[in-house]
Amino acid sequence: KCDLIKFKMGTLVEETGPNSATSLQSDETPNEELFETMVVLPPDPPLPEHLTVLFVDDDMVLRKLFARSLRRIRPNWTIRECASGEATLALVESEGCSAFDLIFLD
Repeated sequence: KCDLIKFKMGTLVEETGPNSATSLQSDETPNEELFETMVVLPPDPPLPEHLTVLFVDDDMVLRKLFARSLRRIRPNWTIRECASGEATLALVESEGCSAFDLIFLD
């Protein structure tokens, strides 16, 4: 990927500052040929407003971190947790497969 960028745009210069991420900048202005070869992808579809997610992991810290992070990003989603495969099977059997839109397994 970098070789393609170097070929199309010139030499890349790496800039790293204190407490910042690394960025790459070209020492040349991109030409029209570059823009003609670029592929523009359509935007990602929006995420559903309501979703029921089951996260399965025996590591309680990881499970709680995942659930808390997802609840912050998508407060309208229902996040369920299981600590084992046995508990997951029991839950899915009692509630049915259609009770969950997405299941993450460890």
